[in-house]
Amino acid sequence: MKTLVLYGHSSPEQSFSNAIITEKLAKLPDVTVRTLANHRPDGHFDVSAEQEELVNADRIVFQFPFNWYGMPWLLKQWVDEVITYGFAYGEGGDKLKGKPVILSFTTGVPADGYVNPTTDELLLPVKQTLALTQVNLEESVSSNGMMYIPGMAGDKDQVQAKALDHAERLIARLK
Repeated sequence: MKTLVLYGHSSPEQSFSNAIITEKLAKLPDVTVRTLANHRPDGHFDVSAEQEELVNADRIVFQFPFNWYGMPWLLKQWVDEVITYGFAYGEGGDKLKGKPVILSFTTGVPADGYVNPTTDELLLPVKQTLALTQVNLEESVSSNGMMYIPGMAGDKDQVQAKALDHAERLIARLK
């Protein structure tokens, strides 16, 4: 099964935990990690190329850091530009219908930072958008307390261990 991982970190060069996760995923056969930040040279996505990637995938994973109670702006821009009427929804918009989709994300704060509302509740607009496209939304894979900023926040070894665990849990779901 060909899996497309849409890596939606707005600043992947500054990522620690998501970089570890995507690095592990990229080593798998039949997995393509698409770093979205590298595919908008003029500030916009090549819609045809992005849609072709989606059509050619059997399964889609959205990999991203949870930013300001939702997905990063880059991933939101990708959705706004690529998930179009006639392609993903509306008349003739059935190109994603039935494809398995997994939301895989990390949060910087511990889980108790998302009690009311929870991350699941905060992701309802994303889930509703995906429902519109008729994908088969599977259970999310998430990890909390993933913030590591050298000399400022987090414990590098702990965050690295959590990122590796996250990657392994996601890989198990992809098998």
